[in-house]
Amino acid sequence: MTMIEKTHKENKELHIKEAIEVSTTPFIEKKLEQNVQAIGPHQLTELVQTPYFEVEKWDINGTLVQLNDDYFLMSIIEGKGEINDLEIQKGDHLIVTSNVEQVEMSGRFECIISRP
Repeated sequence: MTMIEKTHKENKELHIKEAIEVSTTPFIEKKLEQNVQAIGPHQLTELVQTPYFEVEKWDINGTLVQLNDDYFLMSIIEGKGEINDLEIQKGDHLIVTSNVEQVEMSGRFECIISRP
């Protein structure tokens, strides 16, 4: 089957057969296993773990000190506080490099952590 792309007036092939082969109908939601770890009043939830990366959600309530030996990305999704004396709030994004040996977090906030 062929269709015309309106912006360039070029014929583009539709891959309907291939799309059907990789589609699941009706949709079946996969159940993800989430490992939840409580550290005092804090909660660390593993969202995704693969051989290539991992994603966690951290709920910080007070002060938490974590040792660090690699880099990670941090997105603040709720609340506010401090990380190594840097004020943070909802909407902030940070790259914590491997040069930072210790990460001291304080306040009440939720963040998403992504690691290689």
